Amino acid sequence: MSDDNDESRFSTIPITSWADFAAALASHDARWIYRGQSSSNWALQTSFERTLNSWEIDLAGAPSIEHQLIRDFRRQYRGEHHLLVNSDRLLCLALMQHHGTPTRLLDFSYSPYVAAKFAIDQASKYGAIWCLNGRWCVEAVRGIVDEGMARGRDTDASRTDSTFGPMYLNLETRKKFVYPENPFHLNERLIVQRGLFLCPGDVSVPFVQNLTALNGCHLPENIVKLCFNLDKTAVRDFASNLRRMNVGSATLFPGFDGFARSFAERFFLYEELAARKPGEADHQRP
Repeated sequence: MSDDNDESRFSTIPITSWADFAAALASHDARWIYRGQSSSNWALQTSFERTLNSWEIDLAGAPSIEHQLIRDFRRQYRGEHHLLVNSDRLLCLALMQHHGTPTRLLDFSYSPYVAAKFAIDQASKYGAIWCLNGRWCVEAVRGIVDEGMARGRDTDASRTDSTFGPMYLNLETRKKFVYPENPFHLNERLIVQRGLFLCPGDVSVPFVQNLTALNGCHLPENIVKLCFNLDKTAVRDFASNLRRMNVGSATLFPGFDGFARSFAERFFLYEELAARKPGEADHQRP
């Protein structure tokens, strides 16, 4: 019997080519969101959950640990967003997430092509893309939490700690769900990656338990996992198509680090260039 942590019950579609990928996206509208992972065997976990498991810390203590983690980050952070970090917990979590601190947030993107970039990272042939119908997710959560509370997260003026705290941090009324979230003030990486987060309502249980609490989560019109099984030619085709779209580390991670990382994504092109020998004395223009 499957339990609430079993991801095998979600609908899956095998992807062996770019054409398969395009066909899988054909029925999706703009409300669908995507997460790419370079191994289809990786669990759907937040970095916070994964870190607690690595330290063999019981998830039951996660809410109190998260409180101390955020408090300590706020006390020590001295960057340009100092005031916002101390007044907007979601913005604080987003900043922490994008600079390597474990958080309850799970990265998603409105772009399936951004997700595809992460699915084929390091020329992986066996990645995966989680596809989630955002419209369904919002409606499903409004059947679990107070509808007014959820709607408060969708209004700019109330997308603050005044609504984030009651929805996610109230220990007495904590409920299992995941909800699409973004701080009002977007950082540069969220902008260029067309990013957003899925935020679990209860960090004391695995992320998947929060996800499976949503009615209809196992229907393919709501969640589907694209499981890649690519050969050498197909993974290069993915990389070439994404390069033509200007989707790569240099654009998704602004700054020198992203620029430097981008060279690993072009090794198959360097193989072709090496055969043609541009820049060498015996090179002849084709």
